[in-house]
Amino acid sequence: MTRPRIKRIAITGFRGFGSVQQIAEPAETVSVFWGGNSNGKTSFGEAIEFLLTGQIARRELLAGAKDEFADSLRNAHVDDKTVVAVDIVFADASGTDHAVRRELKDDYQRGSAAGCVSVLTIDGKPAAEGDLQSALGLTLFPAPLQAPVLSQHSLGFLFSSSPTDRATYFRAVLDTQDLEDFRQAVSVLDQSLEKPVGKEIDDFAELQKTPAFADAAKRLLKCKDKAAAEKVLSGELGRVLEEAGLVPEPGLSARAGQLVAELNRRRDLVFPIQLLARKAFVPAVDQGETVRLAIEKLAQEAALCDAEAVRLIGLFETALKIPHLGEHLPEDCPLCGSAAALTAERVAWIKGQTQATAAYQLARKTLTELLGRLSTLNDSSRQSAHSALPLLAQRSPSERRAAGFTRSSLKALGIDDQLVADWIADYRTLLRSGRKARVAFAAVNSELKQAIDQFDTWSRQADLLSALHILALAQADLLSAVASHEGPASRLNEALTTIIDQSSAVAGWEALANRGADPEGAVAAARLLATFADQQKAVAKALTDIDKAIGTVQDAKFATLSDAIRTWWDRLRPDEVTFFDAVQRRGAKTRRMIDMRAGLSLKDDKSDPKFRDAVAVFSQSQLHCLGLAIFLARASSEGVGFIVLDDPVLTSDDDYRPNFASTVIEGLLAEGIQTIIATQDHATAKDIETRWAHRNVARFNIVRNDPLLGSEIRNEDDQLAAMIARAQPFCNSEDPEQRKLGGTRVREAIERFCKLLLVKDRVGKGDTLASITDYDGKNFGNFSNDVKALLIQDASHPGKLQAAHNYVTPGTHDDTPPPKAQLKVALGDLRRLKADYLG
Repeated sequence: MTRPRIKRIAITGFRGFGSVQQIAEPAETVSVFWGGNSNGKTSFGEAIEFLLTGQIARRELLAGAKDEFADSLRNAHVDDKTVVAVDIVFADASGTDHAVRRELKDDYQRGSAAGCVSVLTIDGKPAAEGDLQSALGLTLFPAPLQAPVLSQHSLGFLFSSSPTDRATYFRAVLDTQDLEDFRQAVSVLDQSLEKPVGKEIDDFAELQKTPAFADAAKRLLKCKDKAAAEKVLSGELGRVLEEAGLVPEPGLSARAGQLVAELNRRRDLVFPIQLLARKAFVPAVDQGETVRLAIEKLAQEAALCDAEAVRLIGLFETALKIPHLGEHLPEDCPLCGSAAALTAERVAWIKGQTQATAAYQLARKTLTELLGRLSTLNDSSRQSAHSALPLLAQRSPSERRAAGFTRSSLKALGIDDQLVADWIADYRTLLRSGRKARVAFAAVNSELKQAIDQFDTWSRQADLLSALHILALAQADLLSAVASHEGPASRLNEALTTIIDQSSAVAGWEALANRGADPEGAVAAARLLATFADQQKAVAKALTDIDKAIGTVQDAKFATLSDAIRTWWDRLRPDEVTFFDAVQRRGAKTRRMIDMRAGLSLKDDKSDPKFRDAVAVFSQSQLHCLGLAIFLARASSEGVGFIVLDDPVLTSDDDYRPNFASTVIEGLLAEGIQTIIATQDHATAKDIETRWAHRNVARFNIVRNDPLLGSEIRNEDDQLAAMIARAQPFCNSEDPEQRKLGGTRVREAIERFCKLLLVKDRVGKGDTLASITDYDGKNFGNFSNDVKALLIQDASHPGKLQAAHNYVTPGTHDDTPPPKAQLKVALGDLRRLKADYLG
């Protein structure tokens, strides 16, 4: 099964290309696009990159700011009606053709870091970038160098990129990103572990950070049961009490109480911090709507009953509860004493009225019970609201000053002025909210008392509902004030505690006393902390093991990659004592630093080398070759079907151009990689075209004669045939000057034939570096004898070649122009020689 291939490329309005669609049909093997500087070679490679990725990497790699590439994809000279598009026909691995098109909809915009907007279709149907891989089998790399297109700006990416970007690039090359993702997932487990919380945990933390109790905290963490904890705590409490000049009492709880009393005494000597103490506020649930519905229900049921019956229902119920009522009728009324007033008819009527008012009675009972519960809850919440204010609020200004709780005393202790100001502001707000809540609770309590005490005559239902609404607002306001006060108050309390405990040498006492009063809590906290520590150690060990395993995998893959890069390096620069050695991690424990190592030897066999970083010691030419070798190694390992190389050979680097044109192209052909080369170096183009003509190399020129028309692609396959064809019209002309020009062109064609034949012969004899450019600056006289010696198919061939050259030689001098007949014979003989010896 073959790899995907490019069969046809069409570009319209993209970058340097104008509104007239330019088409090229590259060979399945090697295609060379030659063009001078600024003629559109880079635009050609970027067009292929744009179709594959929807972007161009140069914007990511070179732009100081993304604004610099604003409106850069659409050719500046095409009109708005021109559709900017790149069309490529790919043959997939099965040989099926697919037409892929990408149209530019919105170019890069100034002031936006976002990319351009384009539409991709495959065989006329909308598609996504992923479909290029899934449906066509194309190979794309991770960003930023996604497309198999190597340009000058991307070639040096690895040498100028940050350590993180370089590491990311090689993770993608080595296909170890999934391992890195797994490591990252494990590394965050430490953050997801549920760290123990609670007063007991806080006490342990306080003991651990206090030098005097650090050892006791270690021993306490090792306690497995209550008895062991009590032993540690009792001994530590006894030691502290004795140091404080007290006689420790026998029991653990008693010793904890002693320490608390001494702690408070010492703290009070410095500052009355206990005045900041307050309790949590538990508000009453807003029952306003429930009360309103209960009131309305009672009113509805009362409206359905006889008013007099409702008024007397209590008497009726009392009468019906009398034992033996109705056994001897008529009877005297048991309530008022009227003689014979209680008849059978009247008893039946009383029972009927009682039954008729049952719903009313239920509604009445519901409301009265609700009012009673509400009164109880109101009292409880009122007390909670009172306790939610600091004890300081219960002291008069003179009492606060007498206790030493003043702003000046806070400042004297070194408390931050801004913290004090924040606390005072929130404290005053809390006091105002507390007063409002107190008034609201009192109003509700007053309304509830009247409702309960005077229920039958109660008429202030609206006043109660209004009071409940005001209370709900006051409670919400108090909750907000408490929340706002909590932050500054906690910070102030913490700052005061730290300073007071340090100045009075009681740091850690409170935590020790807390644990002494609750040894079971100490044991439970120790277990939680031990479990948490074990979990942290397990995660840390897992990360260490994963790093080691990833390093082993990376080292093995780096070794394989280094071998592949070294293969391409040796094809480019085979005989240098300064050479590429390896891509490797900087150290066994290094994950982010990737080095490209060079070997420096004094011997031709490269033995006993010294190793240095390639970026530091390689010349620009060597770095260029290393970048190319890395790209080719990656393309080979990824199994790409085609690559595009933009100026892979430096124009000034004649030392390794022959190696590229011979061994590198040979390696690419051997791997079945379709190679498209865009170059400004005419010698490179000629070398590749000549050497690989037998592999059907395709030759194109990219020219830009008219900026408005843009870059043009011209097919230049079989240049010798093209030279003969271009000479033909001049040779047939009646104009002597035209024939003279024709003679010059035929002479150039003869010399090209001779050079091609000489190169063919040298390659056939094993000279893999033979190149047509070896004969630049030489003419027919320099190599005619060598060429004629190769014309062995017919004894007349050497003479025909010499005669043809003689016929056209006047064409280049100030002589009589050659006649048409001679030019015709020269062209005819040259065509036959070409067919016989070059094919």
